Amino acid sequence: MPTGSLPEEVLKEVRYRDFWEKHYTKWGNTETWDKFFIEKIPNSSRSESHNALGAELNILIKKLKPNTRASQKALFLQNNLKVSIFMN
Repeated sequence: MPTGSLPEEVLKEVRYRDFWEKHYTKWGNTETWDKFFIEKIPNSSRSESHNALGAELNILIKKLKPNTRASQKALFLQNNLKVSIFMN
């Protein structure tokens, strides 16, 4: 497993594996996810995108070892998502 990649047992749990297979530094932010999600599911709403991201992040946070860089990035994205939802 290359450095920065998620373990196979974690990747098996997520629905949008192709997004999470990227190095965690390439995950970006909620806007990066929204672009990915709209490409995957055309005509989907921002709310649907954010619901899917929230579900994915819950899995990552639950399955990843705490205090790893990938888990910290997942927590950052989750906090970013909460702020984004609050602002809309």
